[in-house]
Amino acid sequence: MKKKAIVMVSGGPDSSTLLYHLKTEFELVPVYFDYGQNASDYEIVAARKISEELNLHLEIIDISSLRRTFLGLNRRDNISLSINGNCPVALLSIAGLYATERNIDTLLLGVHKEDFPEIKNITSTLNKYSEVLEEFNNKHVEVSAPFITKKKKEVFELAKQLNVPFELTRSCERNSYIHCGECNPCKERKHSFLEAEIQDPTKYLAQHC
Repeated sequence: MKKKAIVMVSGGPDSSTLLYHLKTEFELVPVYFDYGQNASDYEIVAARKISEELNLHLEIIDISSLRRTFLGLNRRDNISLSINGNCPVALLSIAGLYATERNIDTLLLGVHKEDFPEIKNITSTLNKYSEVLEEFNNKHVEVSAPFITKKKKEVFELAKQLNVPFELTRSCERNSYIHCGECNPCKERKHSFLEAEIQDPTKYLAQHC
């Protein structure tokens, strides 16, 4: 019997690749935390499509009532779901508590090396976080980031090997059906396709960017 693991998903290529990468190792529970981010509707659609491709049921946790809290902490008007830069302590705390309530002792993140340039040893930091969760909840939850030694380009290369349907994934933080091509996540997406020498199937509003 496979061990259960919660995967924090955004509908993006990184967390989608993580699902494909670990589909035979764990009984995966993809979870999307909706805190009212601008592109949440489109991210949920992407996350659901990827989950369906893997015959997984996407769980959506509505914490949109915390939107003002996240905005106040982050000091931005335009927010998107990513562990990097968007109240990581708050999001991880909620995800960790959700895992303990579900009696699932593994929490997986699709973040990569370039998401945390300011932290020297993110694995050690996540281990410490696991210890804090256990101390407060009397339950052990292993928080792990399998791609933390990889660059985004390498995650894309792995995604190609695993036949991840890039066209179903979502990176844009704007509230538009088509990727804008101008926001930072869009630029990172395009750059990663170029670096990995993979044809980009994404349609962008700003094709000139």
